[in-house]
Amino acid sequence: MGFIIDRTESLKMAVRLLIYLHLFYLLPTALLSQVSTGTINVEVQDASGAVVPGASITLTHVATGQIRQGLSSERGEFQAFFMPLGTYTVTAELPGFKKTTMGGLELRVDQSAKITVVLQPGEMREVVQVTDVTPLLEANTSSLGQVIENKKILDLPLNGRNPFGLGLLAGNTTPMFGMGSNLPFIGGGGRFSANEVMLDGVDNNTTVNSGAIGRSGIAYTPSVDAVQEFKVKTSAFSAEFGHSAGAVINASVKSGTNEFHGVLFEFLRNDKLDANNFFTNSAGLPRAQFQQNQFGGALGGPILSNRTFFFVDYQGTRRRSAAGTSILDVPPEDFRSGDFSRLSAPIFDPNTRRVGPAGTVIADRFPNNRIPASRMNPASVEITKLVPSPNFGSPGAQSRNFFRQTPRPFDADQWDLRIDHSIGNKDNLFGRFFFGNQSGPNPGVFDGFIGGGSSNIDNARHLVLSDTHIFTPTAVNEFRFGYVRHNGSILGDAPLGVEFAEKNRVALFPFPERGFPSIAFNFSGAISGSQQFTSWGGGSSNLNIENRFHWADNINITRGNHTLKTGADVRRTRFETLKGSPFFGEFVFGSIFTSSSDSPGSALLWPTSCWGSPRPSRGPRCSTGGGSARFTSEPTSRTTGK
Repeated sequence: MGFIIDRTESLKMAVRLLIYLHLFYLLPTALLSQVSTGTINVEVQDASGAVVPGASITLTHVATGQIRQGLSSERGEFQAFFMPLGTYTVTAELPGFKKTTMGGLELRVDQSAKITVVLQPGEMREVVQVTDVTPLLEANTSSLGQVIENKKILDLPLNGRNPFGLGLLAGNTTPMFGMGSNLPFIGGGGRFSANEVMLDGVDNNTTVNSGAIGRSGIAYTPSVDAVQEFKVKTSAFSAEFGHSAGAVINASVKSGTNEFHGVLFEFLRNDKLDANNFFTNSAGLPRAQFQQNQFGGALGGPILSNRTFFFVDYQGTRRRSAAGTSILDVPPEDFRSGDFSRLSAPIFDPNTRRVGPAGTVIADRFPNNRIPASRMNPASVEITKLVPSPNFGSPGAQSRNFFRQTPRPFDADQWDLRIDHSIGNKDNLFGRFFFGNQSGPNPGVFDGFIGGGSSNIDNARHLVLSDTHIFTPTAVNEFRFGYVRHNGSILGDAPLGVEFAEKNRVALFPFPERGFPSIAFNFSGAISGSQQFTSWGGGSSNLNIENRFHWADNINITRGNHTLKTGADVRRTRFETLKGSPFFGEFVFGSIFTSSSDSPGSALLWPTSCWGSPRPSRGPRCSTGGGSARFTSEPTSRTTGK
């Protein structure tokens, strides 16, 4: 059973409800799932199969030496909640029985592992050693999911080194394409927007990908060498995962151990075995460049043995390619100088426009279809000099006369730092911070700001703080705080043209940031329609910054035959956006000013731009987004009788 209380409802009611749920510990429950940790259920029996109460149980995390201790109940059971992932040794001892140690117990993320320890009669100084323990099936949960363990993450090939791509190994999942999201798959029968991505137990979602708002995805993708394991849950998960109607992707980052472990790596892809494409061949150009280097390393180890540990990793990606090709339309050289003598359609002087005898607008023709140099607009002349000359097609072609092979660099750098610390045997704390910056330029139709290029940035910051406090062996509390900042903006190149515009007296839109405007050549003179030449300038921005805050607290209490798990999950999202196209304003040139109503078919578009007669520029559309918060609590109950 779950409760969801909107932010607009009374906070007092939410707090009061949480207090009641925590005090209501005598209700029987058996919900033992953990978000980023696991649960170990130990049952102690004697040689006849009878349960053994009062046995001393010690769970030791092999890699860090951290221990959890308790006594078996009257049912012979001991439950250890919120246990770190890894390999454990289980020791059980009781006067009159031999001390029994079982090793090799692997605890996975969000797993409730159950093992049975059989005590043999004898002296306590005698020891029974058991290795390679295999936990029993999780019979106390109906949720469906699959753990992708560290060995698969490291050993299986991954294009791009995205560990979440291995989620397709889980059942009830399918690949996802073409939705503007970085999610590699969907699952559980839900839409991609219904997935929940968690990292170390806290929110790792975003709603912005490459400037596309509302495209749910992953805010931060850790390096392959940083992921301990992750679990994909596709059905019937508990209320603590109540933010999803599709699949839950629950990952955990590695921590340090009592031994130093490290790795260095370099992965190379290049174009040596690639074929040339059709358009590059037709332009007489060689095969496009492609080279990708992914490099980095990871290191973990002790700061204080059995107490404080660290883990740090770094990954860099450098990609250089020129695979994008296009054929564009640019003005021929004679048009740029105002010479239209080879065209049969006449052009008319806009300064001579007047109302003719028939009541229509007429004008005088330019001699020989040539615009005098004295009539050329200085700003238009200087802008045109920035546009490259035709390099493709037949001489003098007015369209499909410029071949562009676009360079596409990509740079990414990311690193993690995690610190784990134990305060006595009562508190286990850890903190992790991630820093990641990605920049993928979208080159314009030409080099420089006149090409209207932009850059996709994907900058993420991810912080996790967690404390597991043991009040008693039967009462354990876990607190988590998470913060995600994701900048999935598009930054236009237009601000690079401000100095040029000011020098040549080109009008700039004043808000919110000045940049060189877009220039369109539309026959109609409207903001859209058929074009004579490829548009220039612009390079619109799309600014999207998302901040997510996550507080979660869970407590497990065992009383006799009953167990209660309850908690709270509070999230707040703040989203800010500023977008528009064209973001920096626009000049639209049409053909109307070169016509005369007494000469049918006399309108030409390019001469209008020669003397600088656009329709007025227009600016960006701006909007802002707010945030919301949710409060959740999940009491569940079930008698654990035999």
